[in-house]
Amino acid sequence: RFVKTQKSCVVGHSNSATADVAITATFHHNWFDGSSSRHPRVRFGRVHVYNNLYDGCTTYGVGSAYGAKVLVEYNYFDGVQLPTDICTYPAKESNESNLQGSVAGYLYATQDVFVNRPAKAKDPYPLTNVQYEKYGGAAGAALTYADFKPGYEYVVTPAADVPEVVKAGAGYGKLT
Repeated sequence: RFVKTQKSCVVGHSNSATADVAITATFHHNWFDGSSSRHPRVRFGRVHVYNNLYDGCTTYGVGSAYGAKVLVEYNYFDGVQLPTDICTYPAKESNESNLQGSVAGYLYATQDVFVNRPAKAKDPYPLTNVQYEKYGGAAGAALTYADFKPGYEYVVTPAADVPEVVKAGAGYGKLT
């Protein structure tokens, strides 16, 4: 359980650490409770994000940048202004992005639940990027689920059940 954290989780050392393309990670059954951003933010690597509860996150939920491939599935987003962010166009307008000319991140979202959309949330909501290669650039070939699917077996909790399951097991003193 991450409670009111500013920058919760980052995968990938820096914007110039291209060797981090070899990194793989999985985030599941976490409770991001009123925290700000990076749930996680990924540079270069491949990350699987499933069955997490995003509860009132104030900046963004999952972020993908610098060619990272992030699969986001069966999560529950409650009151999150920007559930998913590719850190560049079309998620951000030119005056909002510090990544002009940078390679976008790729993000495939499926089977997620979105409730209590904040009034100041922008369209498209939620954002997923399987096409855009650069900030303000032309769309490339659309990627598919097969481009993101992890090479291991896993069992998911239905997204609608995530709040109950995660709250019962996430946080200090919950595990035996």
